[in-house]
Parts: sequence; structure tokens; C-alpha cells
Amino acid sequence: MKGEEIDAITQIVSVANAFDNLCHHQNPAEKKNPLHGVILSL
Repeated sequence: MKGEEIDAITQIVSVANAFDNLCHHQNPAEKKNPLHGVILSL
């Protein structure tokens, strides 16, 4: 599925999940602070 095939709620949850994964990485050395996570998400 791509673009318009994915509903808005699913897209929002996907972005939130990706951001959360950046800020709470399993490897602490790769964890980003929230501001850096926002910059990388853009």
C-alpha cells in the first residue's frame, strides 16, 4: 500500500512510531534526543 491507499490515522501512527523508535532505540548508543529525532524526521 502507498500514499492515498493508507488512511490518515495509520499514517499518523506510523510517523509517531518512527519518531519513538529514534528516541528510544534498543541500542542506547544510537538513541537520539527528541529534538534531534524531529530534525531527522523532516
